[in-house]
Parts: sequence; structure tokens; C-alpha cells
Amino acid sequence: MKKQKKIRFLLCALALAATLGACSDGKEAQVLKPIARHITGRWKLTKSLEMKDGKWVEDPLAGETGQIYNFHTDGTLVLTNIDPEGTASMESMRWSADDEQRTLTYDEDCTVKVLRLTADEFQMGYHFSVDEETREVNEGEFSWLMTRADRGPLILAERLVGRWLYVTTYEKKDGRWTESSYGRPDEGWHRYQTDGTAVSYSRMGSQEQTATMKWTANQRTGTVVWTNSENEAQTSTLQVEPEGDDTLNVLYSKNFDPATGQVVEGEFKDVMKRVE
Repeated sequence: MKKQKKIRFLLCALALAATLGACSDGKEAQVLKPIARHITGRWKLTKSLEMKDGKWVEDPLAGETGQIYNFHTDGTLVLTNIDPEGTASMESMRWSADDEQRTLTYDEDCTVKVLRLTADEFQMGYHFSVDEETREVNEGEFSWLMTRADRGPLILAERLVGRWLYVTTYEKKDGRWTESSYGRPDEGWHRYQTDGTAVSYSRMGSQEQTATMKWTANQRTGTVVWTNSENEAQTSTLQVEPEGDDTLNVLYSKNFDPATGQVVEGEFKDVMKRVE
């Protein structure tokens, strides 16, 4: 099976290959300037390429593998990584551009070459990549081609970002959703953040619970996994179904009542509304 090579920003401490070019015939590709103005917006990874015998050769993306880059005007880059099974994770970092050197710098320690930048395409190059399967660092000439996706549909992970306020709970009885008060908090919310962490808050009477964990979301299955960053063996799995942009249904099969300590099994649904 062909191994996927992708740039990993945390491994960008090494210098750029000064001779890396955008075209195999030696011609310099178009780079719109100022780079910072023309690169802002949302980009989706289209192709992963490797230079072989003087030509760019495509390294096919495996499964649902992909990346989404969202450059914000405040100097923040939100990077969404999607694995071959469709599970997406997010990270947030700082970015800046150098027009003279035709480079982009991420988090102050990773600099990549801008090989091409037009209204609809962005290509960056680097001379190291990481094998996503083996974690092996590969040396050579690699580039990643992005297409502008400002108007494209958001994936599930992007749709979840923000704060969701708990509204009510339903239980399915005789095939119909019926409002339920079992285990219902007096107040609750979830906040999904672009740095890859999520915050959960609930209150019943004077009893409060707050947790901050890492999160991922699978676009294909609708599965969201919360993981304890200090103990990754501790996870919580949710099934979510967005309704439009402002309503989120959270489905589960076990309902816990902190007031009694009892757990009941069945089909349950929490309805949450976007507030941020």
C-alpha cells in the first residue's frame, strides 16, 4: 500500500532547500503579492506531490486523507487534519508571510516556500515530509497543492466549532422522541475550540462539573471522541447530528443521573443550540 507523505508543522525546524522550484522547466510560477492579503481564506488540500527525475509526481491521498487551511486576517491559521478514515482534528497557530523570500512561517519555527499563489490555487514546498503510517521523516523535494474553498461546504469538525448551550433531553419511547427530565442538568454547554480542545460544563443545583479534553470528529460517521489529554485511555464517544447551523443533536444510549448515581439504558437525545 502506498504510504502517504504530508508536511507536519512541528517538524519544521530545518532550513528550506534554497533551490526548490515551482516548475520542472525552471520557470517561476505566479505568486500574487502581498502574499498575506491573497492567501487569507480557506484552502483544501488537492494534491500531494514529490519531485522525481525533475518532475512533480503525485503521491495519491489515501482514503479520506486531507487537510484544510484557514488563514485569518488576525494572523491565525486553523489547520484541520483528516485521516484516511475521515476523522478530523484541529490545531491553531500563528502565521506570517515574507514577500521578498516568497515564504510562509508558522508558529515562528516552520518556514515553507510559496511555489504558487493565484486567486484559486496555492502550492507550498518543503524538502522534508513525514510518512503518516510509520512516522518516518523523508528527505527530498515535496509540495502540496491547495484549491480555494471559501464557498465550499464545511466538514463536521468545522461546523462544531463554537459554544453550544444545552436546551433539553428526549428519550425515544414506542418509536417517538418524548421530552425527558431524567438526568437533566439545570445548565450545561459544550465549547469546541480550534486549538483541538473542547470544554464541557454542567450544573445540577449547586453541583458543577467542568472538563477540558481533546476532541476529534468523523465526517462520515458523525462520531465525536473526547480524550483526556493527561490520560488518553480515558475517552468519551458521542454521536452528533447537526440540524442547520444552529442546532446540534447529541445521541447516546446510557443516561446518568448524578443526583441518584443511577444509569438507565435506552435511546436518548440532547438538543443544543449555538450561542457563539
